[in-house]
Amino acid sequence: MKTNKQLALLLRSFDDDLSEKEQKLLRMLLASSDEAVDTQQDLTALRDAIRAAKPEGQFNPGFADRVVAATQAEKTKPARMARIYTLNSSTILRVAAVFLLLVGISTALWFQPKTYTAPLGQSISKMLPDGSSVLLSGGSTLAYKPFWGRNARHVTLTGEAFFDVAKGDKAFVVETFNSEVRVLGTRFNVRAWPEQADVYTAVILEEGSVTVANKTAPATLHYLEPDESIVLTADTTLPKRTLQMPIATKLAWRTGGHTFENEYLTDVAAALGRRYNARLTLDGDVGMKRITYIEPQQQALTDVLAA
Repeated sequence: MKTNKQLALLLRSFDDDLSEKEQKLLRMLLASSDEAVDTQQDLTALRDAIRAAKPEGQFNPGFADRVVAATQAEKTKPARMARIYTLNSSTILRVAAVFLLLVGISTALWFQPKTYTAPLGQSISKMLPDGSSVLLSGGSTLAYKPFWGRNARHVTLTGEAFFDVAKGDKAFVVETFNSEVRVLGTRFNVRAWPEQADVYTAVILEEGSVTVANKTAPATLHYLEPDESIVLTADTTLPKRTLQMPIATKLAWRTGGHTFENEYLTDVAAALGRRYNARLTLDGDVGMKRITYIEPQQQALTDVLAA
């Protein structure tokens, strides 16, 4: 850029409303200077990068003023330094870009978890930054902070989800309200509804291997092999067991079916409510009755209730 004022005008056009006079000056500058056009393109690319990292996608208020203030400070330095600054204004822009990216990305990504919640009545599939995929059942929530710069690929689950984990050097950890599941690359299901009458985390392994630990006894690890499952209650870990039915039937929720084995009716009603986005009520103490209901195929709620 030829002058600091011209650079300041470009910067202000991104976070301030320009007056009619300033808008005219900006149009004249862009029409007469290829360097100004290049600088505006650099600013646009920077803005788009920040938009991708921050929901509001805008420069912080006062950004232009801070850059202009830095420009004025440079003027108090020896003339040779001032000439370097003027001749290399694009360098100043890149320094500002690095600062904004560090602040914006670090704040928006490092400290703020990304959260996915499956709406009631439907399941959703999401791809994670490492290439792993997760299928969330209705009403379930998955949260994670960026994986880069951390010791593990850590996610937090409330509800039920099926994970297909991409292999990687860092462990993939699923944390629930009472447990941790740790893998390197595999396919498995985790179910953890802390508000259930029958409170537990259940892990079912389809392929690969996982280790499971109850938070009350983190030093004790339980190893699962394919077609094995384990249940962890608030303070107890039940012995792992081999599935007595095909895993596709056991995890029928992935294709719209139902598998309830010896579960409280109140928990079954809650699961059906999430699945169909419906409110189901039970009379008296009937909710404490345990039932088993297995239907691999997708059915209407009225058919399920009539069974």
